[in-house]
Amino acid sequence: MKILITILLSAFYLSAGSQPNQMRLKGHIEGCKATSILIKGVYTSDSIQVDIKNGKFKAKYTIDEPVLAQLQYEGAKDRQLIILEKGDLQLSIDTLGRYTIEGGHYNNLLINSWKNDPEVIRLKERWQNNMKSGQGVSRSLKDQAYYQKQNRKLLFDYYYCREDKIVTLYTHEDPYVRLLAIALNRFGPKSTNVADKLAAIEQEIGSNALISYYRQSVQKQVKKEAYAQTFAVGKPFLNFSAVSLTGEDIELSDVIKDNQFTLLEMWASWCGPCRGEIPYLKEVYKNYNEKGFEIYSFSLDTNSKAWKKASMEEEIVWINTCDLEGFKSPIAKQYGVDGVPFNILIDKKGIIVAKNLRGLELGEKLSDLVK
Repeated sequence: MKILITILLSAFYLSAGSQPNQMRLKGHIEGCKATSILIKGVYTSDSIQVDIKNGKFKAKYTIDEPVLAQLQYEGAKDRQLIILEKGDLQLSIDTLGRYTIEGGHYNNLLINSWKNDPEVIRLKERWQNNMKSGQGVSRSLKDQAYYQKQNRKLLFDYYYCREDKIVTLYTHEDPYVRLLAIALNRFGPKSTNVADKLAAIEQEIGSNALISYYRQSVQKQVKKEAYAQTFAVGKPFLNFSAVSLTGEDIELSDVIKDNQFTLLEMWASWCGPCRGEIPYLKEVYKNYNEKGFEIYSFSLDTNSKAWKKASMEEEIVWINTCDLEGFKSPIAKQYGVDGVPFNILIDKKGIIVAKNLRGLELGEKLSDLVK
């Protein structure tokens, strides 16, 4: 096809006058202090910048096929998606980051349809109100864990409702609508098992870089899930050694054989959720360390100062290691880690007994295991 997602927006060009395949974009951002806005492809790093003057911007582009993109600018408060398509588009963004898109067949079908849906709006507001109610509130670990669990549920209620609205477009007569709907739902539970749909779309519109990209991402996910079975619950742990803050090279297997249960915890100084888990880890460590429980933490930091600073701020007392290679670390790759926090609980025999325990879950699991 004529769209090449691999070159995406850099393939568009400014043009004067009106042309059949021309997109004419006008936008206004209230209270905007940015001098430019970045229009960036969702699935590539290729992008183009448009100047902003007094909160307003406009541009004309020649485009052959609709493209899913996002807007980035200084002060942006939310992920703002837009379908780049031929015709007149009017974009308005208020001071709270809420945005509206007027004009455009694909934007109305794929963006406005769920953004303006009363049920989606209600669930989003319920989640946001719950988030606001929890800001600055001091809670016990138990109450905080309940709040976090409740907030995750509200967030996923919103996500799943939005996804359901988009799924209705999977059978639309326009193949581009079907393709972009699948792309919008890429990370949702209903984004799997779309190989046949992609093949049918390809039969209608021919070779398309977005189809190729999506197919490759699905294949990678399948491989990732298959590899994850090598360190699934019930399987033996994968050994490694890493250097601690004190410069000691510590082998995970040595820690495991000296304890009844060992938690391998992967985290990073820059990871808010990781650091949010530390109070729970401290509580469990205090209650179970003398009963044969140890924590072996491995940081995905690439900056030694940041790692050391966070470790001191959090007053980490358990084994704390790092190789300063981030997600390129062979240790992270060994466990298929592409996001943190991540953990596995290992028994004295080296068998994985649980994965990704969060909040109070670790303490509850150990209360069952440690007699």
